[in-house]
Amino acid sequence: VGTAVTRFQPGDQIYACLDNLTGGAYAEYTVLPEKAACPKPEKLSHKEAAAVPLAGLTALQALRDEGKIKQGYRVLINGASGGVGSFAVQIAKAFETQVTGVCSGKNSEFVQKLGADRVIDYTQQDFTKDTAKYDIIFDVVGNQSFWNCQDCLQPNGVYITTQPYPVNFLESFVTAVIPGKKAKVVVVKSNGLDLKSLTELIEVQKVRPVIAQTYPLSAVAKAHQESEQGHVVGKLVIVVEN
Repeated sequence: VGTAVTRFQPGDQIYACLDNLTGGAYAEYTVLPEKAACPKPEKLSHKEAAAVPLAGLTALQALRDEGKIKQGYRVLINGASGGVGSFAVQIAKAFETQVTGVCSGKNSEFVQKLGADRVIDYTQQDFTKDTAKYDIIFDVVGNQSFWNCQDCLQPNGVYITTQPYPVNFLESFVTAVIPGKKAKVVVVKSNGLDLKSLTELIEVQKVRPVIAQTYPLSAVAKAHQESEQGHVVGKLVIVVEN
């Protein structure tokens, strides 16, 4: 028990992300800690803002916290046209890095418009067989392993996956205690300060959410069916009916 510091007042427009390992559901209302929230970017509509927290924080925390991204790094995003991937491309460019995006050929132009310096069509080329070396490989879709990507990493490069499988945590543990290339698993954490960092990037137009389609709350099942097909460009947004 302690003294609470209230940052928000009734009527404030905020957005937030809840930790993705605590479970959850869809609802018209929710309760969350103040530290998980941040004022909504003024430049965004409510629908656009809803597309930011989970995907945006996953991309930011993967690249900044797990990858220790720096200016001039060479970064590959596997799954560059999806919800997390589209944020990752833009965030990596905001750090002034050289970005390679992996996606299907039909989405190549979209990924280039996000800022990617190079695009690899996975239907035509296996990036793990490429000669290029990267400081960070962010495997958003999780269809490649650390071992498959080792030859594409710089001597101290980092492979990051979104998939919390036991083998990925094991690889992370093993590579953490030996010199050289690292394997990491990003587990997104709710954090209002990180949302503020994303808001700042949005306000200076270095990052923008991309909405593929919106669904009413009553059509959540249909939205999941589309998402699970794995070919959504950008984010799906659920809208609460008035």
